[in-house]
Amino acid sequence: MQLLSIQMAALPNRLHAAVRRTREMVYALYAQAVFRLLAVLIGVSVITLPGKRLRWALLRPFARSLAWLTATRFKVGGIKNLLPEKQNCIYVVNHASFLDSYTVCAALPRRFRFTAKSDLAKKWLPANFLGRIGTLFVDRFDPARALASTQSVEQAASLGDSLLFFPEGTFTYAPGLRPFRMGAFVTTASLQLPVIPVALHGTRAILQGNSWVAYRGSITVTFGQAIDPQSLAEACDSEWETVLKLRDLARGQILRHCGEADLGHEQAIPPHQQ
Repeated sequence: MQLLSIQMAALPNRLHAAVRRTREMVYALYAQAVFRLLAVLIGVSVITLPGKRLRWALLRPFARSLAWLTATRFKVGGIKNLLPEKQNCIYVVNHASFLDSYTVCAALPRRFRFTAKSDLAKKWLPANFLGRIGTLFVDRFDPARALASTQSVEQAASLGDSLLFFPEGTFTYAPGLRPFRMGAFVTTASLQLPVIPVALHGTRAILQGNSWVAYRGSITVTFGQAIDPQSLAEACDSEWETVLKLRDLARGQILRHCGEADLGHEQAIPPHQQ
């Protein structure tokens, strides 16, 4: 009778946990179905439509519809910090989930060009999709190709394109703001372009690591204050010191709003010493 009493007392909690798990499973299946359907629609549209302007005109509403259809609360802050549309700049964004690219497209009312790792250029579908929206592929490991990548990135920026970097380079299941790579900040210091930090909060909790199991949640995108490399350069002794200062200021703004712990810096080696 005592064992039965214990089991009966635990029954409501067990039923509640079972109902919660069932709801989570149903939501994950629904969210994945919505994501796959929108991915097909976006992919077909981008690959078949002529002109980058028309393709980009569809990306933002498609990305916003993903949040609406999955009942994801979506909030954007710091819009006033964006520069005039004709002023090109460098956006640096923390990377926490596969959702990050969609989130940036939904939040940023500007055309820009992604920078992505060159591995994606070797796969037919990502290469075609990303190439059709003007993505720049960057090689991070081969020195000769890395130099060519840097030159193509700087050329695009010098011609008036705004570029978006995920300076962490990748993301993992474990939370925390990872060390930043220096490419974005070398580019902005070299071309004297303003940097706008963009902090994403909530994407990792919704879609974690390499898993495609989605959880209900909310996303906040915060645009930080623009950082002017010209004013920094006046107070620094070298261009590399300016690059490090740009990184630290941008990372500090992102850290304040991304809601994750600081995982620290890696040693940054000047390009001429690499």
